[in-house]
Amino acid sequence: MGVDFFFSGSASYPRYYEEVEKIAVQCFGATLNNKFVKAEKKVEKSLLNPEYMFGSVHDRHDKFIFPKETPKIIVEFCREPVGKNYNSRELWKVFQQHPEIEDISFQIWNEVKVSAECGCSYEVR
Repeated sequence: MGVDFFFSGSASYPRYYEEVEKIAVQCFGATLNNKFVKAEKKVEKSLLNPEYMFGSVHDRHDKFIFPKETPKIIVEFCREPVGKNYNSRELWKVFQQHPEIEDISFQIWNEVKVSAECGCSYEVR
């Protein structure tokens, strides 16, 4: 159970959302919305809890507050990282300015890079 990348395998929902959160916070200076923090604390982190395993807690709130200068595509990508198509070339231009993303998530880095090279959109399901 998790997200499927086209070029880079798959990841569990909890790990994928954790990596997207690290990218938002560590690379782009986002802060977590207090509503999200409260909701996340209420969710039992258990493999038996579908709300945790499928990441639905991440979809209920505007999770991140970004600095105004953050590129729009990054804001959209971090707020809705599953099930939406993104222009991989536009994402890759921004990712290249933040090589620390590769250390946070090689899978996300590689998927965006290869998608951009192939002219494919970035989308995980």
